[in-house]
Parts: sequence; C-alpha cells; structure tokens
Amino acid sequence: MDQNLRRLADVLQKETGVYAAGMPGAGAAGGIALPLFAVKKCIQRSGIDIILDMTGFDGHLRDADLVLTGEGQIDGQALYGKVLAGIGKRCMEKKVPVLAFAGSIGADADKLEAVGIGAIFSIATGPMTLAHAMAHAGELLEGNARQVMKTLRAMG
Repeated sequence: MDQNLRRLADVLQKETGVYAAGMPGAGAAGGIALPLFAVKKCIQRSGIDIILDMTGFDGHLRDADLVLTGEGQIDGQALYGKVLAGIGKRCMEKKVPVLAFAGSIGADADKLEAVGIGAIFSIATGPMTLAHAMAHAGELLEGNARQVMKTLRAMG
C-alpha cells in the first residue's frame, strides 16, 4: 500500500507541483487524504482528535480519576497519530492517569509513557492462539481489569 501511495504521490506531484506524501496523515492508513492535500488546500486534523472532540472527551475528563483504554496490540507505532496516543495526550494535559489493556504488547510499547499511557497490561493469561484470544477477549479483559482494579483498591 505504501509503495502504491508513493507512486500516486509522484503522479500528483507532476500534475500539481505539490509533494503530499511526506505530510502526516498521507500514509497507508490515511492515504485517501493524499490527493486532497495535493489538489486542495485542506485543513488536516487527526482522526482521533475529531472523535474526541465530537464525543466531548475533555468534558468527561473533568471528574475522571482514571481512564481505561486498549487495543488488540499495543506497540511503539501507537505513538504516530493512533487512538492511544490521542487519548493519552488529552489525559496527560488534564493530569488524568491512563491504563491500557492489550491482547498483546509489542516492541517499544513502553515509549507510550511519553504520551500519557501510564501502564499497559496484556489480557492474555498465558500462551494461547490468536483465535482463542479473540474468542475469549471479553472474559480475558474482564478478568485482567478486575485484577488491576483490586491492586489499585489495595493501594488506597
């Protein structure tokens, strides 16, 4: 996908004189924006920021003591405009701690601390297939979250 988007960016540059491929949001996940950047003068906003604004997220943080979030896999790529980074940054601004739950934790996940993700917990209870983890994700998440909340309660 990235290779095809680079090719599209080259064609658009020839036609418009604008090389939009280097703009944030023009990669594989946001590739639909690439021709818009090249042809029109667009206002660029992160998708997670739009969603957080639409849902009144900052207002919900006013009375929050803790935010729980998660993704299927959490790794260092979450720093680059993904949901976790957006949530973490907003919470960090309001000094609300964030705990994240994941089916698996990948490389460089610890770097998310820089954007307000205080701790990441894998919901996997041991070695298991992806199919098993997905089929039982609800109960795995519930069990892990229960243990984390017991720990927090014990700490006062």
